[in-house]
Amino acid sequence: MKKTKLLFVALALVIVSMLVVAPTSVGAETCSVGSVKAEWDDTLKEYFYECTNGAVTVSGTNRQICWEATTGYDISEIEIKYDGLYAHPIVTNNGCWTTPSYDISYALFYTGPTLVEILYFEGALVNGYPQLTWETGSELDLVGFNIYRAFKTTSTYVKVNSTLIPPQTPGSVMGNVYVWNDTSVYKPGNYYYVLEQVDLAGLTATYGPVSIYLEPTRRPGPGPGQTI
Repeated sequence: MKKTKLLFVALALVIVSMLVVAPTSVGAETCSVGSVKAEWDDTLKEYFYECTNGAVTVSGTNRQICWEATTGYDISEIEIKYDGLYAHPIVTNNGCWTTPSYDISYALFYTGPTLVEILYFEGALVNGYPQLTWETGSELDLVGFNIYRAFKTTSTYVKVNSTLIPPQTPGSVMGNVYVWNDTSVYKPGNYYYVLEQVDLAGLTATYGPVSIYLEPTRRPGPGPGQTI
């Protein structure tokens, strides 16, 4: 009889322990909607993943939730439920959101792979002319680049490349280094450049501006159609 009671107690403890850790054990499931769903556990005082694809890391309290996208992913939409209400914070890959006075029930993050990743965009004066350099971390869905230039910060930016600058390895998860020289400028002063990235869907993203000072020196005069 004593052995039976001990066995029953041991079994009960195992069941209780399974119930306690259950919220953190469901992270292997994949969300049917969105990519990551994080719920607040008021007993453990932490967020657990009801479903996830590993694209977002979530932390915080019952009144504040913080998130950070994993490298290689971008967050496209965020939905947070609190006290029966829904909030859609400004989308960032790294941020926090705080409720005014109610507990957070869950947060749902919609994510996708980072299609084109620009690691840097820099400019310098090389051999008397502006030279732009940038590097991609990946080139998925990349169509090409445009370069825009302005002579003053208040001036209108004008596209200076005649045709789209093509990607070196379109559709690749690997990146490349690009170098573009602007030999069409003649007037001394500060020039400002912006890099525009174009993807297959027609969406664009811009980087910069970078400033390059063109020193006074002897250069050939403007060619046909060149006014700067």
